[in-house]
Amino acid sequence: MIKVNISIGNNQTEEWDQLLEIPFEPYDSLYPNQKFSQENLYGLNKKEVKLPNKEILELGAAYDISNRGLSFVITNKNTTLLNLSSFKRDDKAWDPAFVLQTPQGEGVSFMFGPVDS
Repeated sequence: MIKVNISIGNNQTEEWDQLLEIPFEPYDSLYPNQKFSQENLYGLNKKEVKLPNKEILELGAAYDISNRGLSFVITNKNTTLLNLSSFKRDDKAWDPAFVLQTPQGEGVSFMFGPVDS
């Protein structure tokens, strides 16, 4: 299983400060009223992340272990900031990784890696 590591840019130190890590959950627990043909689906469903500047990002994600396909969506006030579809090269790699600037100018880093690291 994977998690997303979220960090905030620190303008004073010019380093990344880790904000939080969010492990993906099995789709069965995210959508208990639906049946899925695959058991190896994990994700996030409208997970809210409050940034230090009070902005709120809403995260949605889907990860299929069988082909390492990853879809990730970030919204803010019902506006899509990012819609990413990618593949992880392997289960232990920290990829994909990207930096996003929020509407209020906060630099936020997202990295996807294994839960056990």
